[in-house]
Amino acid sequence: MGGITTTLFQRPRDPQYNLTTLLLPGNGTNGTQNNTFLDSSSNNFSITRNPSTGPNAPTQGTFTPFSQTGWGNNFNSATADWINSSSAASPSGTEDFTVECWYFPTSKTVSFPAIFSTNSTYNVNTTLNIYDRHDAFSTKFSVYGAGVNGIASTTSVVNGVWYHIAVTRQNVAGTYTLRLFVNGVLEASSTSASGNLSSNACYIGRADTASLASTYLNGQVSNFRITRGGALYINNFTPSTTPLTTTVSAGTVSFLACQSNRFVDNSANSYAITLSGTPSVQAFSPFAPSGAYTTTAVGGSGYFDGTGDFLSFTPTNFNLGTDAFTVEGWVYLRAYSFGSVISSFSSASGVGFSLSINNSGIPEFLIGNGSGVGAVTTVSGTTALPLNAWVYLAATKTAGSGGTMTLYVNGSSVGTPTTTTRSLDQNLGVVARYYTNLAGNELNGYIASARVSNTVRTITVPTEPYTSDANTLVLFNFTNAGITDATAKNDLETVGNAQISTTQSKFGGSSMYFDGTGDYLIFPNSQNFALGSGDFTVEAWVYVAASKLQAIMDTRAVNSNTTGIALAIDASNFPYVYVNNATLFTSSTAITLNTWTHLAMVRSSGTITLYINGTKPSTGSAANTTNLTDTALTVGSVIDYRDTTATLHFNGYIDDLRITKGFARYTANFNVPTVAFPTQ
Repeated sequence: MGGITTTLFQRPRDPQYNLTTLLLPGNGTNGTQNNTFLDSSSNNFSITRNPSTGPNAPTQGTFTPFSQTGWGNNFNSATADWINSSSAASPSGTEDFTVECWYFPTSKTVSFPAIFSTNSTYNVNTTLNIYDRHDAFSTKFSVYGAGVNGIASTTSVVNGVWYHIAVTRQNVAGTYTLRLFVNGVLEASSTSASGNLSSNACYIGRADTASLASTYLNGQVSNFRITRGGALYINNFTPSTTPLTTTVSAGTVSFLACQSNRFVDNSANSYAITLSGTPSVQAFSPFAPSGAYTTTAVGGSGYFDGTGDFLSFTPTNFNLGTDAFTVEGWVYLRAYSFGSVISSFSSASGVGFSLSINNSGIPEFLIGNGSGVGAVTTVSGTTALPLNAWVYLAATKTAGSGGTMTLYVNGSSVGTPTTTTRSLDQNLGVVARYYTNLAGNELNGYIASARVSNTVRTITVPTEPYTSDANTLVLFNFTNAGITDATAKNDLETVGNAQISTTQSKFGGSSMYFDGTGDYLIFPNSQNFALGSGDFTVEAWVYVAASKLQAIMDTRAVNSNTTGIALAIDASNFPYVYVNNATLFTSSTAITLNTWTHLAMVRSSGTITLYINGTKPSTGSAANTTNLTDTALTVGSVIDYRDTTATLHFNGYIDDLRITKGFARYTANFNVPTVAFPTQ
């Protein structure tokens, strides 16, 4: 039934696809929504959605740990985000070194945003600090330390652009040359006769002191790498177009992070990474995707907002007695709450199992009774799982009375393995809630590739979604959504009758249909929709079926917010742009009813312009540099009319809705697309 498109490649690649944070092609089977969940095992158990209707019901989509678009870490100065690792990762002494990464600034709210730091001071002999300087004196990349008084780029830093930054030091016969490269171009250098670096911790997103609030970063960092003992770049070079590796031409990679679906050092050292604030792992990077979305390579995920939503089913094979089994799955937690990946507990006195996370974020593997009757055997982790990052959880129980229970986080055993004599006799299945009758104990976040097997599997971190085999009892790959994001960055919920329709289509034979009486799409809050203060493009084909006040999209978190943007149509069919909690401008050109119309809302160099069928109306632009920090998104309504049948619900069809972050696709009148947007 329905399902996510698995088209591999039909059109030319989009060179800005890595900046595309949402693409809804509207392709699929007539009448499908995101409300039907399937068991992908051969058992094909019937799955119940609780509650059965939105807007706080479970949903599914394409944001998974297997994204082909690459990864980065997001930092926000408002929540004082940063990460740090061992001092052994940082350059020290008089050695040659290279520090490099890709950096995407979203806004400047402090004077000295620190991309990398080993100390808070400007001591030229002992520290190294790389800043996106933004004060009265400079708006450039600046480097302090390593034996020089400071060097700065010639490039002025613009929000919403990916930059490759590289700082190298080379020692030739006692003369130390520090070089700063921006996008492979040598923009500054300085020499010194000294340069003894002390051994200091490696900080990303803030200078090395809690007191420097002026150094917190607003933006994304991807593929951060430190090479010790080698100055990799001496002259101009072409930055890599693929993720960085541990293979280098000189020296040894001591640290490689901000490139995975979780917070991890991919160097041979595997240094621990400490988090502060709420940095997040995002499927957003400077690289082109390795391929278009497919269910085989990327899979899907289920989203649960922690307010009473869960899935339930009645398996015929969870009464495993004392047999061996494995329960596993990926989680991306948005907040700590007591919920499960998969549980077989009920409120009765029978014995079940659960792979869970407690209110403090500690993972747990339990066998016993969900209501507390009788003994419960638990293996608990010792460290809270990080928020806003994918984590692979698994638990195994060996066969026999006295079988050993083991809990794993990202492939490593945690806690103390223990034995249990309990015999499983439950035939109940629950996803996201601890057990069916325990309201208020639901997981808040995403679940992907959740599986129960009647064998002890070898535990390794998966690199692709699971497929069913002879030992699979139940499998959730969450790939049955009707309306999906082709960028594999978002899950969305279809509320009301929002669905795929084959009645009208601009491309592909179908589109998204909204009947105007309470239908809309709602997305979990995401940095994908915080458009910052740089350029952006929001565009779609719309087929308006009735004259009424109606909205196409809205990114505001609440209706009074001034840091979100909305695109709507008034009762006379004139489109208008709403920002700063007020109408920015209304187009002087109206939309023709019952006709496909291309709309593009573009910010370029501080001016927002609305193009209708590729043409800017005489009244169709205005200066606006608002830092759009809201992370919400509603399609087919505005935030204050969710859950009602008010007049702002869209009536008609939408096709190929696309959001591009950090890039103005159109800066003058243009010819509208004649084919569907590329999906890679």
